[in-house]
Amino acid sequence: GRVLDSATLATGILGNLYSESYWPDMTTMFAGLADGDPALSFTSADSYNSRNDDGSYQSNSYEVYVAATCVDGDFASDPATTLDRIAEIDVAAPILGKYATYDDFAVLDIACSAWPYPRADLPTAFDAEGAAPILVIGTTNDPATPYASSVSLAKQLSSGVLISYKGEGHTIYNQGVACIDDVVDAYFVKGTVPAADPMC
Repeated sequence: GRVLDSATLATGILGNLYSESYWPDMTTMFAGLADGDPALSFTSADSYNSRNDDGSYQSNSYEVYVAATCVDGDFASDPATTLDRIAEIDVAAPILGKYATYDDFAVLDIACSAWPYPRADLPTAFDAEGAAPILVIGTTNDPATPYASSVSLAKQLSSGVLISYKGEGHTIYNQGVACIDDVVDAYFVKGTVPAADPMC
């Protein structure tokens, strides 16, 4: 009884972009779609949303995501709705942007506009003046956290140290990349701070 729409398919695709190890699953998913079978598309989207086969959910992680976004984000203060900005999103991300937006930002926009609690006072600066060195790890092809944001954060922090990984996937520590793991472990175990970005 489920109907696969473009937004759910986009969620399924996005879920498979989180790790290069999922790419073969995405290929199989597309092959199924070409044959008229949406089952793997639903499986991928459901996995991303922690949805069980019976329609229940494994946790309340989505509710936490909505709550954190509404309290920490700027949806409620933006006079334009996400749907008003679809054309902008489509230009910035022409392949999946608007489709993924329907299942994510548009839903958040509606939820946050009716959120019963006030938005948190956000910091005006992110320099963390006086803090010990702070490692910021960025992956160049992270589908969920843009590398440019890692670079920007490391620059904003008064003691930020950028650690870069040239590769795919969302997060990289403890994923079997010794160059990253050794730097992070040395930082936490010995307090060693790299003199420069190792560019792993």
